[in-house]
Amino acid sequence: PNLDVSITDNLKNNKITVVSKDAANTLWAGSSEAYYYHFGPSGVTTFDTSDGGKNMIKDIVHTPSETFIIGNKSVTINANGNEKPIPVGHNTLVFDRQGNYWLGGTIVSRFTENQYRKLTFEQLSYIFQTTLKLQKRTNKLVLGKGDDIWVGTNFGLYKYSPKDSMQNYTAKLGDINSSVEDLYFDDANNRLLVATNSMGVIILEDKKIAAHL
Repeated sequence: PNLDVSITDNLKNNKITVVSKDAANTLWAGSSEAYYYHFGPSGVTTFDTSDGGKNMIKDIVHTPSETFIIGNKSVTINANGNEKPIPVGHNTLVFDRQGNYWLGGTIVSRFTENQYRKLTFEQLSYIFQTTLKLQKRTNKLVLGKGDDIWVGTNFGLYKYSPKDSMQNYTAKLGDINSSVEDLYFDDANNRLLVATNSMGVIILEDKKIAAHL
């Protein structure tokens, strides 16, 4: 988006952990200490998710009508400035093509929309047992080709598909023996960019390594 953001914006916390663009082409940003920002046409709107404690913003994802602010202590669903909290933190969230919600944090779980929106701490042990897909600390989830879900973990790269279930791509490819910090899927070119914490950026095309930067 075309933005004019300067130091005079006086952000509550300048340590930005994530940026994201919504369907209206406006920018959202999350910070390390619970604040997140919407850079709209009339300026910057600041929101506070702390509720008395720190809540590092780890991911921001959008639907046509809502923005999901993913914090490590809690989640906030923002619909036109109206906020609804979910008192369960995680690192990342992605929606599959069947409308399920995939949560990544200390584990990977798949929820129905209704299950996710009603999450509470009291439900966690039971729900996680019934929805668990991978028991690895996860940093990023992205939707791939078809029904694929790519999973970036502290222990390498995984891929879920309904046909093959969860596959360990670190073992399959052999060149991603590193924590995966971020993922981006280029749907037009069937290309996955894998950002690691010690091996640079690895590019997969048609699920094979095409480049290593």
